[in-house]
Order: sequence, then structure tokens, then C-alpha cells
Amino acid sequence: MKYKVVFMLAASLMLLTCTKPEPDAPNPPGNNPPGENPPPPPTYNTSATIGTTGGKLTDVTLEVNIESGTFSKPYPLEVKKATAGASFSEYESSTFYEVKGVPVNFTKPIKVTITPATGSPDNLLMTVTEEKYIPSQRKIVQTSVFVNATKSGTTYVCDYTPYAGAGTLRDTTLSVKFGLVKNYELLPATKADSKFKMYAPTEYKGAAFDLRDYLDQIYDIIKNDLQFSYAERTSWPMSVTVKKFPSGQQNVFGYFCMSPWSHNYSSMEFNATQLTSTTELRATAGHEFFHFAKSLYGTMSTAAMLVSNDPFYWLDEASSVWFEALATGQSGYNPLVRQGHHLEPLKGVYKGPAENAEHYGYGMGAFVKYLVQKYGSTSLVNMYSLIKAKSVSTPVEAVNQAHATTFEQMYTQFLEDYIGNKIYTDFQSSSLLTNTTAAFNIATEADTLMTYERDYEALSAQIYRVNFSYDKLMAGDALSITASGLGQFLVYQASASGIVLMGKAYDEFIIENLKDLKDRNARILVVKPNLSLTKEKQTVEFKVEKGLAFDAVWAKIYIRGNFSGDIASSIAVEVPLQVRSDDWPNYPLLSGKYSTATKIFTASYSGNSVVCEFDMKNNKVSGSVTLQNNDVSFSSRAVKASVSFSDLTLSEWDGKSVIQYLSYSPKGSVNIVNCQYTIGEIQTHTLINATEVNVWIYFGMKK
Repeated sequence: MKYKVVFMLAASLMLLTCTKPEPDAPNPPGNNPPGENPPPPPTYNTSATIGTTGGKLTDVTLEVNIESGTFSKPYPLEVKKATAGASFSEYESSTFYEVKGVPVNFTKPIKVTITPATGSPDNLLMTVTEEKYIPSQRKIVQTSVFVNATKSGTTYVCDYTPYAGAGTLRDTTLSVKFGLVKNYELLPATKADSKFKMYAPTEYKGAAFDLRDYLDQIYDIIKNDLQFSYAERTSWPMSVTVKKFPSGQQNVFGYFCMSPWSHNYSSMEFNATQLTSTTELRATAGHEFFHFAKSLYGTMSTAAMLVSNDPFYWLDEASSVWFEALATGQSGYNPLVRQGHHLEPLKGVYKGPAENAEHYGYGMGAFVKYLVQKYGSTSLVNMYSLIKAKSVSTPVEAVNQAHATTFEQMYTQFLEDYIGNKIYTDFQSSSLLTNTTAAFNIATEADTLMTYERDYEALSAQIYRVNFSYDKLMAGDALSITASGLGQFLVYQASASGIVLMGKAYDEFIIENLKDLKDRNARILVVKPNLSLTKEKQTVEFKVEKGLAFDAVWAKIYIRGNFSGDIASSIAVEVPLQVRSDDWPNYPLLSGKYSTATKIFTASYSGNSVVCEFDMKNNKVSGSVTLQNNDVSFSSRAVKASVSFSDLTLSEWDGKSVIQYLSYSPKGSVNIVNCQYTIGEIQTHTLINATEVNVWIYFGMKK
């Protein structure tokens, strides 16, 4: 607020006289001379309706003069004494008075005269306390600035000047509080280009100088690095008041005070008792001043913010939280306001702000940091330029229009980086364990399937936990995790060593060796996001898949047909070696390995290979067999044969798992890739066409 200095050429003095009693006729104490009445007590005009002709309000140590033409119509005004010490604690050096009912659109200076308290030192300063909006608290509070005042005799006089453009302001009234303070200083200008006018108690002057330097650095970072414009504020420097905050705010470092009338009157207040906490002071200064910078891009008045929710409030808080690290100069700084709000980003981009936009913003400071890390330091000004132009109506729209990738497309990767401490290093991963949507406890043989269908908020995520306590879990047992909805889900392993990302999947994720997880008392966490901008029902399913009880294989291919050289013949080749029917069920087996994760069994030896992919849900097997060995029936023949197959039925026979294909009764399909035989390494005969194809594969345990 702008204030003018009033230079008093002469003080108006009220001289009071009384008759001094004669020495020989003393009057008893407390009695008036005979025939005289006591002087009347002074009268004060503490309330009045003052109109266009002006008027005056008075009290014991206050006089308020309103010049003719100051008001456009009559207004009822009232003067009340404020509670002693409530405004400036021990620094108060006069009675503080609140003048109620002053019209905002007054057009001439209002002259305020205050008499200091008895015994006050010289060089007092006058303050005026007004109602301003505190974005960080989302409410109107009384905040103080200093005004230019002139000492005139024993009083101090100031002109409380009209707001710029007063004639255009709405017809409403305000309350202002005036008073004198002692042991305060306006810090002398040490830098000609400082954007801040600092008032502080003398005892805190050194720390206040540092604070002013911090604010100037912050001003430059926002302007030069982030490319925000200050054009909407045309009057500098900004007033900054350092004072002792009341008992209920001892831990508050400070805040930005947004004027309801113009950006030029916005100011800042800081808690004198917190000035020595350098890092947090710089963080707060950055957080609050960035609120000011963004207010220059806002589209809502303070009055509107009080009666309706600002849709961009959470983004304002989130970006101020992110900016704290820049203000401190510590890239790895973790803002204190994040504590207790680490899981806010999972609540939902609409539900979170609806419940508590401030807390959601504290948590989503991580998302703003993610944006800047990925898209650069101008990411924010691009969004706020859209907000200022009224091109967007929500933060989601601002994010989507200002970046090449949409919020929906970023969300899963953001969660992965956030949980992985790649954004802030203070993420409390243990909170994932204690804030689960549901927990699947595998405690008995019957605990093999669990399906959760849940309602998801827009752009939100839910956490599922799997515990393993069943003693008979085997190394071959696996956990299949499937989920509906768009996008990937994240799978973590939680153990004594911490929480580690195992991977992510769109549809299914397989975790092998459940016995090992149980033995290590490890747990599985699944973070399932909803990437839709609307509420959705989504499903997450957990299925225990028992491991296949085999680690070896025996395979045989029989093909009859016409071969090159006009030979009608057949080949029969098997691995590991030729067996007789009476060897069953103890066929020699080739060692192999089954992966529960991929559901693929593989075995190979000296040019022979068997690859089988198991569809356990449908009890089908697909894959390929390549064999090279001597013919079962003709020992002089060296045979090479390769087939691929699909959807062969897996069955049990005499304690072994078996798949087979018989051309006279085909189930599934077999494709011959290659078939030839050589006699005595002289002539090779290659299959031309087949008349019969049979394939047998037996699975068992290697002895």
C-alpha cells in the first residue's frame, strides 16, 4: 500500500489551565476550591456516520480525520481498542486501534494521529494492519505493513492513502488497525535494485538482511530460470514485515499476503523467531514468494477463493513445494511439508483435491518435480500461461496441453519413479505395506485364487499385498498376477532389505519360487493405477500355480511318406535313445528346465532340442521338437527330423505327463519343418510328402 509523508509545520496543542490554591488557604486533597466545579472529563467520538462532508473519530490517544469528499456516501465508522500485545507483542509502543467500516473506495488520504505510550523512545514506526488473503492458509487474516509517519510534537501522523484505482473498486468496507512500535527499523538499502522493503526488530536486523538477500535471489530464479513475468505488479519494492508470530503460530516461518485490491499491495510476513533456521527459512521464502508469482497468473479474486474452491489450488501448492529445493540451493532437499502426505498422489486427481487440496498439493509436489525433470524448467510457466489465458479449466487440462505427453500417459512412470525414490529420496516405502487396499494371505493349500474388484478414482492407484505363510509351498510354485484396465501395473518385493521393483506388466506377471519368498518372509506388493479420467471398476487377480513335477523329457517322431529318390519309407527317431516298449515307464530322460514365469520347458543335447510352452488354464501344450539320431528301425540310417506343434493335450499316464499326436486321430496340429535321412553318409533322402505323422513326448523326473 502506498503512503504519503505528512510534514507538520506546527502541532496543535491543547492547553489545559487550572487555578492554583493559595498557600495560606490550602484545599484538602480531592476537593475543588469553594465555588468552583471540577473540569469536565474529555469527550471522545469513537463512532459516527461520516459522509461526503467528512468527519472525525477520536479516542484517548487517537484521532482520525476524514476530509470532505473522501467518501462517496455516508458510512458508519467505529473505533475500538485492540488487545494489547496482540499485534506486535513487546514492541508495541501505543494503544492499537481498529477502525471499522472504512469504505474500500475512499478517494482522499485519511489522516491518522497517534500519541505514543508514556516513556516511549524516539523514532517510533507506525503500522497498519489490514485483512489480506493467505493462499497457504486459504483464509483472510490480519497482516501488517509499515506506513510513513511524521513525528509532530508528541504525536505521530500519517496519511492513509487511497488504493490505486479506488473509483473502480467494489462498494465494500474494511477494518484497519493502526499503532506505533518501538525498537523496529526499516533496513537501509544496501542494494539499489532490491525488490523488497524490509522492516524488522533491531535485534533481528542481521538475520533480516539475510532474508532480504534470499528473497532477491528467489525473485531472480523465478524470473530468469523459470521465465515467470512480474508485469502484473507495477509497484516495487514489496513490503516485508518481520515480527514475532502469536503463540499458536510459533512454528510458522512466514507467508505471502495477497491483497484483495491489487497485486501492488500484496506483501509478506516472516516469523522473527525462526530467522536463524536458514534452510527452512529459505524454503519458506521460496514457497511463499512463488505463491505470489503464480498469483499474477491467477483468474480468481480473493473474494471468489473464499466462497468457491480454486481448481488450481493443489497445483499452486505442489509447485511451491517443488520450488523449495531451488530456493534452498540444495537439489536433494526434501520439503518438510511432504511429511505425512507421501501417498497423496495415489488418491485420485479429482478425489484428492476434493478431500483436501492443500494436502494433495503437498504430495503432488513430486509430480511437479517429475514434470520439470522430464520437460524442463519452463514446464510450469507454460501451464500457468494457459491458466492466465483461461484456455484450461483444470490442472489436468493444463498438464495435457502444456506437454507432449498427457497426464494419463505419464502417471504410471511417475509412480514408478516416485516409489523408487528417483524424485524425492524421503519416500516412505513402508507406507505401501500399511496402506494396502487388500491383502491376500496364502496360508493353506486351498489359498490358490483371489480376485479383487474395486472402484478406482480417476488417475488414482491402489495397493495390494500378498503374504506367504503356507509351509508346503514349493520352489516350483508360482504366483500369477493379472489385472484389467489400461496401462501397466507395478510389482514390488518387500523384504528385510527393503522394497524392490520386480517388474511391471500390462496383463500378466509371474513370480516364481514361492518357497523362497516364504522362507525369507518376503511379501509382494502390487500398485495398480487407473489411467482413466473417470471412475472405473477394475479387477486384480492372484492365482497360485503349482509347479510342474518334472525336469526331464523323452521325445519321439515317426513319419511315413515319400522321400526323394522315389523311395516310400518311414523314419522313427527318438531322444535320448532307442527304447523298447517293456522299458516303460522307466524310459531314459533328457534333462530339462521348466520356467514358471514363462511357462516354457526346454531341453537340449547335441543338436537335439525340445521346447514346450504350457497353457495350464486350457491344459494344452505348443512348441517344437528337433531330433537327430539313428533310426529306431534301421541302425544304418542317420535321421534328422524337426516338427512344430500346437494345442496338444496334456494328460497323465502311468505317473508321467504325456502329450502325443497321432495322425489317424489328430488332436491339435503338427507341422513338419524338416525330415531327411542318410545311409552310410553317401545319399540323403528328403521327405517329399507325408502320409502319417506321430509325435510322443513324455515328461518326468531325472533319476
